[in-house]
Amino acid sequence: MSTAQLRGGVAVLGGNVSGRRLRWFVLATVLAVVIGSSLFTTTGAVAVVPRQVQGIDGNKINVGGLVEAISFGGTENGFKARINRTNENHELGKYTIDYLGSTDPGQGNVDKALSASQSLVERDQVFAVAPVLTVSMQQSVGTYLASKKVPYFGGGFTKAFCSPNTYGLSFIGCAIGAKYGHTTQVDSVAKAMDKPAKSLKWAIVALAQADGEQIVKDYSKQVQATGGKVVYAKAVIPPGGGGDLQPFVSAVMDSKPDVVWILAASEVLGFTSAMKAAGYTGQLLNSAFYLPGLLPKVASMADALEGSLVVTNTPTLEADSAYVKQMVADYEAIGLDEDAVSFGGIFGYETADLMVAMLKKVSPNFDKLVPTISKGFTYKPKAEATSLKWPAVYDTGGNCDTTVKVVSGGVYEIAAPWFCGGKTVKLK
Repeated sequence: MSTAQLRGGVAVLGGNVSGRRLRWFVLATVLAVVIGSSLFTTTGAVAVVPRQVQGIDGNKINVGGLVEAISFGGTENGFKARINRTNENHELGKYTIDYLGSTDPGQGNVDKALSASQSLVERDQVFAVAPVLTVSMQQSVGTYLASKKVPYFGGGFTKAFCSPNTYGLSFIGCAIGAKYGHTTQVDSVAKAMDKPAKSLKWAIVALAQADGEQIVKDYSKQVQATGGKVVYAKAVIPPGGGGDLQPFVSAVMDSKPDVVWILAASEVLGFTSAMKAAGYTGQLLNSAFYLPGLLPKVASMADALEGSLVVTNTPTLEADSAYVKQMVADYEAIGLDEDAVSFGGIFGYETADLMVAMLKKVSPNFDKLVPTISKGFTYKPKAEATSLKWPAVYDTGGNCDTTVKVVSGGVYEIAAPWFCGGKTVKLK
């Protein structure tokens, strides 16, 4: 070699090299050899080693959920329908979502929700816990999942979806325990009753648990922000629907409200029936019993709820919006018709739609999902579904609603159409 010399067994290009430059050259050469040995296979080709991410098995993204069957029946149909479209249309490129099913932790069983989450993470190695539709998703469960860097997607009706829980991602934002709320629901109900919101007297009744107490406080402030009067506001309904309701019904009757807002899940049915039996003739209202496909089939339930208003933040089938048309098409793609769409199914579908939108945002760097979303992300679904912006929704719920009325035979009629807006209310 005319332009190389061997010094200490190292070939140095370019003639004479000083001692200091030689030492740097040797170090660089050693590093190159070490790095090179990890990059080249026996054939000499460069091997790209993918970043290992919890729950990503080759090209599969594994997810599993927590769903209360009693309150959210049919969730899996909606979740699967949206996931099926994602996989069939290659929305995530080479990646597909593998749904492993959901566990029912029961109502308010935080310990079971925690153990089920631990099993999903440590045994099933899921990337995310989804869908999460249960009041058992409390702070201890959210803290555990965050410690494992596992996001969870679902209904934001517990504080585990609110700031500072950046791993909790909901299609309704932080609906319970938020710093800010909106008067959207109150305005929608008033419109359905064809009365000014400020002229109405409200009784707000919730479940006798911590979240119920928070709901009563938050919804009272929203009513008051419209000029309405809250004449009763207590979290007294026994979870699960048991117990003697008569003392609570009597107290509500004595307050002489125009509207009784029953903020519970399956317990709504019992309290509504008890109010009717006591002779209440005002407006009964709930936010849980929009049950398309089911109510007309259960005569006793339909009779009990007849005349009630239901304010819902989900898209309604009766509106036949662009979002609903796509959802029905996705149900049909997995062999189900519109009659199979349930309240839980809509929640499951919305959960999947949000999750897919976020996965598309970060693909293929799925481990960057939470850091990316928490810095700034806008979810823009088709109408009529709620658009949301992160990180703002860690501190507030969505601000879109429809109010429907239950008429004879368990049929729903739109009493106030999809409405987004309302006054922002500081809750904390």
